[in-house]
Amino acid sequence: MEYTTATTTAANTYQTPTSTVTTASSSSIDDDYVQNLSNELQHTKQLLKQYQIRTEQLMELVKKQTNKITDLREQLKVAQQHNQNHAPSSSNTTNVPPIS
Repeated sequence: MEYTTATTTAANTYQTPTSTVTTASSSSIDDDYVQNLSNELQHTKQLLKQYQIRTEQLMELVKKQTNKITDLREQLKVAQQHNQNHAPSSSNTTNVPPIS
């Protein structure tokens, strides 16, 4: 049976048959091919699940960081308003003689 390269992944290269021959050895090769595809599918599903979990973790981190940034901006705003309200104005200053 002849094979041509059909799919290349990061880990494996798979081949698909170009002609059908019914012999014990070709059946075994087909079974191996199907088993290999099944194994790769399971591995891909595992990777997908890991990526989904990691994505959820990263989104939670983004949410926490966004909330922290919002809190810090609010604190900065309050501090700036406090400083503006308590900053000495030119009319409230007293003349203190310089030390000689």
